[in-house]
Amino acid sequence: SQFYFQQAFNNVMFGPWKKIADGYGKMVLGYFGKTPTKPDSEIIRIASEQLGLEPTKDCPLKINDADPTKGVAPAKALLQKEGLPITDENIFIAATCKDKGIAWLKGEAVQAIRKNQADEAPKQNKAGTSNNDYKVTIDNRDFNVVLKDNMAVVNGKTYEFSISENDFKTTQERAVVRSDIEVSAPMPGKIIKVNFVAGDRVALDETLFIVEAMKMETEIKAPADGKLDKIFVAQGDQVAADQVIAYIS
Repeated sequence: SQFYFQQAFNNVMFGPWKKIADGYGKMVLGYFGKTPTKPDSEIIRIASEQLGLEPTKDCPLKINDADPTKGVAPAKALLQKEGLPITDENIFIAATCKDKGIAWLKGEAVQAIRKNQADEAPKQNKAGTSNNDYKVTIDNRDFNVVLKDNMAVVNGKTYEFSISENDFKTTQERAVVRSDIEVSAPMPGKIIKVNFVAGDRVALDETLFIVEAMKMETEIKAPADGKLDKIFVAQGDQVAADQVIAYIS
């Protein structure tokens, strides 16, 4: 049922069948065994094309046993690499949850639990908002702006800014000069993997980040070849839909 939900979620976010969820696609292609009812032939074709997998009737155990990245041995190797105890429990966690399991075992997992911490709450101004939280009105339109270092979050979307003396270029001139390509989060969620560092060269469609939302992992791929000029997020960060998380130059 979770696979069906994930595909329904993708159909709403990206358009009907524009993005096949990994679990749903493998399910209709037969990689988890026989489905309750025969999948639609057109959906099988779309899933096969997008995931680069052929339909199969092989037993899932046979498929898994043939995968060198699955099983006890790879899990033990992963634990050993991270300097973690090799116990039955840890092997199970590493084998089933991969990187997320390792992060949890190392105490690096981020729990998305909201809690009140009065001692860490931002100082409030007379208007009842934090000192870095502003309401800006332009042409009778209201914008919620939060400033942090050299980043401004405007109505949930993140922008980089800088202020220097004798900098009188207009917004239009800046737009012409700047040629960086934005990499944005397609949906709200948590960054669970960052595959590159600033300065790395990346290729078109190479997976830069993985964001987790509604228990589903979505790859954020490079929209073009180039240098990953800046990265604004780290593993464990929460992001908003359409938030700029990197630039490619």
